Order: sequence, then structure tokens, then C-alpha cells
Amino acid sequence: MPLTRRIAITLFEDQLVRTYFAGAQNCLIREISGNEGAFIFTSKELRDLVKKNVTELNMTNVEVCVFNKTTGGLLYRFLSFLLRWSLQSGSVYVSIRRSSKTKYIPRKIVNSFFYYFPAGKELTRAFFRLSLSLRTLQNAFEISTNQLNEIESIFVTSLTNLYEDVSVAIYFSRKGKKVVGTVRSWDNLTSHGALHFVPEEFLEHSAWIRHAALEFQGLNENLCRSWDSPSHQVRFLQSSACPKTISQTRTIKVLYASMGLETNPDDLNMINWLCKAWETTPKEFELTILQHPKFSIEPEFLTEGVSIVKLSYSDSNLSDYYSFLQSHDLVFGGGTTVILDASFAQIPVALTQFEIIQQNYWDSHLRYFDYLDHSKLLFELGKYSVVESQTELINFILARKYRKADAASNYFFSTCADLIA
Repeated sequence: MPLTRRIAITLFEDQLVRTYFAGAQNCLIREISGNEGAFIFTSKELRDLVKKNVTELNMTNVEVCVFNKTTGGLLYRFLSFLLRWSLQSGSVYVSIRRSSKTKYIPRKIVNSFFYYFPAGKELTRAFFRLSLSLRTLQNAFEISTNQLNEIESIFVTSLTNLYEDVSVAIYFSRKGKKVVGTVRSWDNLTSHGALHFVPEEFLEHSAWIRHAALEFQGLNENLCRSWDSPSHQVRFLQSSACPKTISQTRTIKVLYASMGLETNPDDLNMINWLCKAWETTPKEFELTILQHPKFSIEPEFLTEGVSIVKLSYSDSNLSDYYSFLQSHDLVFGGGTTVILDASFAQIPVALTQFEIIQQNYWDSHLRYFDYLDHSKLLFELGKYSVVESQTELINFILARKYRKADAASNYFFSTCADLIA
């Protein structure tokens, strides 16, 4: 007999599959599903991966179901456009400035309109919620209507994933079911526009997420509830993995966190320069170039002492990831999540605030230092070592005087809102 009174969980991104199944017996899926069990809604592409995790953890009371992407007509797309460009944030401003000439003007008009009429976002959300028919949404589920009716509440793991998570949330909300939700990453509430759907309860997994929800998204603080960060938990760290001291005799391992050309058009130039620079770097220094799982870059050549690593979301877990980071003496780069994660793991960090070849002002990764809200605040609170030229970076690495982020960076990991004045 199937279990009743179930909750449901959305997992439409491989990164979130890794996060919510991390920790084996203590994984978040087990904690959320409890004794009554749960449905997991995922895509056809991720179904086998999710089922594999469920089977390996012997979760007999969890059922994996497919939900197919949904989109609407002209009204749906128009309302989504309004919400995407309505948010008043430095990150959205940069995205507008990066637009082509034909896209810049309508995006700027929308942003300016909502600057003067912020209350219009609630009305736009209300119409957007009704812009997809219930029949269209219901047909996207590959389970029966009776099974859908079993579900009393749903946890949405990525409120900025429009065609899957948000569609699922809207369906259950319109059916009168309780919807609880959160966001996947630290930049989602400032970079992806206004939330298209606001749940009954919003789970904040850091003081920063709370700030962004209240100040940028305009959520009512009564909707917000504190919750430990899914990906920043001490249980994932290896206390013995990080070297305790840096001597003049042992190998020094440094890691460059690549951002990918989409967010840093100078990234390939940086990687090629590092490979060239390592030809004359003392052999006791080893360089690892960590590639983003979705934005790989192939350098022109590799030098001895330089290696490239790409950790796939589907083939690694968070303990593997943090253990890998902690095996290095220094992590350096720009506005990437790896800098945030290294700070959490208390690995020394250096910020590369320079370009090899000067890029278009608005396309440059340097905007992560002065405009993009999430990284700008982290960089200010962390009080990181900052290098502003190629020579300065090499000299910094060779000097071996690395230091960890200031404790104020905990603002991005902890739900204690009083960490900074």
C-alpha cells in the first residue's frame, strides 16, 4: 500500500541532488521525508541519478517522479520578462548594461518603472501565478491525479528555476497545498530578478540570504524561517585535510578557481598566463586549476606542476569537494562560489582584482568587486588578501604569507543576523 499524507520535494538541478543526498544516513532528503515518506519531483535527465541515490540509501518510502518543463503563452512570457528585470540590485543593473542595444532599452524601461512603482511586483506575481492553466501543469506530472492528491505540502529547493520548480510550486499553491521554498545559491536573490513565486514559508540559510530576501525581494519577515545551509555544514569538512603550517621544504599547493568565460571573459587569458608563469615558478609550488562543472575551458598548453580538475556534480559529493579544497594551502580567484566555500572551510584566500587583457567594462569580472551585491559584500566582510597585478600575484604566492577570511564572512554561512553591526 502506498503511504499517504506525503510531502514532496523538488530536485531539478544536479548540484542540488548532490547537496540534498550528501551525508549518507544524515542526508537532508531523509530528514525531510521522515517516516511518512515523500515524492521527489525531478527531470527525465536526472531521474536515474536521483533513483540511484534513493536506492543506495535504501529509502523505500521515497518515490521518484518526473515533472516535465512547462512554459506558457505570450502573457506568461511578458509577465516573466517584467519580473526578471524589475529587481533593484547592482547585479541586475550590470546585466542590463551587458545587454545588446535592442534588449537594453526595454529592460531599462521595466527596471525604471518598478523603481518608481515597486508595489507593481506583487500584482505582476499574482497575474503570473494564473498565467499557466492547471491542466497544463497537471499534465506535466508523470504520476496519477490520485498520487498528486496525496501530497499535503511541498518543499521547493530552487525558487529561481522558472520552468520546473516554480511551475511545481504554482500548481500545488493553486491546489491549496502548503509550499515551503528556498534558493539554491547565494546570488539567486539579487542576480535572477524578482521571485516569480513567493512561498508560504521561505527558508533562509544564512544572514545574507535573509537580508537579500527582505531588502531586495521585499519578502515579509514573517514568511522567513531560519534553516541551516544545506551545503555549508561542518560535517562535510575534514579537520585533518588542511595543512597546519607552511614550511620552506614541503610542497605548496595553490588552487585557481576558474569562473568560466560566461562570467569572466578574461578567464582563458588568465589560465594561459598561469601555465606560462609556472614554467619559471619554483618546483615546490603546485598549481591546480579548478574548472566549473558547467563552464570548462581548455588552455593552450599545460606546464609541469599544473593540473586541471573538474569535479562533476553527479560523480562527487560535498565531502569529496571540501576535502579537495582543504588539500590546498591557498585558493585564489574572483567572484566565484569556490571563494565562498573556501572561506567556510577556513582555507586562505586571495582575490585576483586584475585582468590579463582588459575587457569591456560591464562584461569584466571586476564588476564582482564593485557592483554585484553578493560578492561585493563578501569581499568587504572577509577582508581578504587582494592582488592587483600579475607580478603581485606571483610574489604573493611565493611569499607564503597566506591568511584566512575574517570571521565576519560567517554572515554568508550562519543565520545569526547580528554577526555584523
